[in-house]
Amino acid sequence: MHYNMHGSNQARVEFPMSAHFDIAFIGHISKDIIIAPGQHETGTGGAVWYGAFAAARAGAHVAAVIRCAEADFPLLDPLRAAGAAVFPIPAPQTTSIENRYHDETRERRTCTSRGFAGQYAIEQLPDISASIWHLSGLVRGEYDMEFMKHLAGRGALSGDAQGFVRVVRPGNSMDYEDWAEKQSALPLFTYFKTDAAEAEILTGRANVQDAAEQLAAWGAREILLTHPGGALVCAAGAFHNTPFNARNLSGRTGRGDTTMAAYLTRRLTHNPRQAGQFAAALVSIKMETPGPFAASLDDVLLRMDN
Repeated sequence: MHYNMHGSNQARVEFPMSAHFDIAFIGHISKDIIIAPGQHETGTGGAVWYGAFAAARAGAHVAAVIRCAEADFPLLDPLRAAGAAVFPIPAPQTTSIENRYHDETRERRTCTSRGFAGQYAIEQLPDISASIWHLSGLVRGEYDMEFMKHLAGRGALSGDAQGFVRVVRPGNSMDYEDWAEKQSALPLFTYFKTDAAEAEILTGRANVQDAAEQLAAWGAREILLTHPGGALVCAAGAFHNTPFNARNLSGRTGRGDTTMAAYLTRRLTHNPRQAGQFAAALVSIKMETPGPFAASLDDVLLRMDN
């Protein structure tokens, strides 16, 4: 399940350490183990992986700040080939997650932690600037409040609920629970992404619009909520929902990470409603093929017109 990306034959692009980026993704890659009926595969994944590919291929100037074992640094080469500037931080081990799907529908799965790359520190950040700093967390413990406050002072802070509500239990099983610091942390975020299940954990509200409204009331300026009915944006008191139109779901893994990256990329130059429409179109294309988004900006714009 290690995908051969479009652009993998391109020469590596090097960036000066002091460069400015549209979006800097900060998160762990994951050495994923996928177990499903008739399938047992391994490959590189994680929110930073899916997100950075999508943003780079949608036209953003992208940095990826990734903690992983030094021996796994070569796994990051496909991101460089796609045009992202990669800033690896050595860690004692690379995050690894086993995903065991219960049946062919893949609606239910059991996740087990097989490794954790540890917490980011302010002093380990590269000497770069960014318009948006996106926390592409996989599990709780990658970032603390001091780190988030620091980044919020350097640009627009963005984050994914997954990195705050998914926890590793004793015995390495993984589960979801409420985030005690949510009401202190959410005012730091210009952009905040969640799915329907995570939003209900955080707010206690099953209705996606009600949940998004509550997250906004706690201080996040713009909410992107992915759910079976599409991509819901809550911004400035208004709601905009764009349905997905994928022809199949063979590339369903990474839906939320890709949607958020596409939203942030389009939001650099467009309003929230337009960014939501773009994100829904891009991720619909991505979901039709396993692996990160591998199409072009023109493909997305064409899908938006259809």
